[in-house]
Amino acid sequence: MTEQSRVQLEAAIAQLLGDVAEGDPTVEEQRTGYNKFGDLMPLQDDAVATQVSLGGVPTTVVDATGGTATTTILYLHGGGYVIGSFRSHQGFIGALSRLTGSKVAVAEYRLAPEHPFPAAVEDAVAAYQALLADGVSPADIIVSGDSAGG
Repeated sequence: MTEQSRVQLEAAIAQLLGDVAEGDPTVEEQRTGYNKFGDLMPLQDDAVATQVSLGGVPTTVVDATGGTATTTILYLHGGGYVIGSFRSHQGFIGALSRLTGSKVAVAEYRLAPEHPFPAAVEDAVAAYQALLADGVSPADIIVSGDSAGG
């Protein structure tokens, strides 16, 4: 680990620990904290983020390929279906687009407890079906995610 990386990691940990709520944090506090963590790893300058709706699901499409992507990754973020968003995963999403040469569509599926199971799964299916309806070939779609989204 380089000295710069170590300093950045220590600063991130200090910020996160400073934001930890006493007792049991509310769902909203958990969401805010997760998004703040994502802000520590922002979307890179070469990545273009566009807000769209896929099957009625708010979605952020990131392209760090300069418009050469032929593959779309439908990315379902983690967070136990309770927290998580494009914002909490933005730096990773930009890197994923760049490293794979793909556009990455991050579906902002509905979260519990406001929207219990199977709302998130229904939104993921709706986003996938919308890609198909938009003319994207199934052979050019990769469904991926982390944690609950995986």
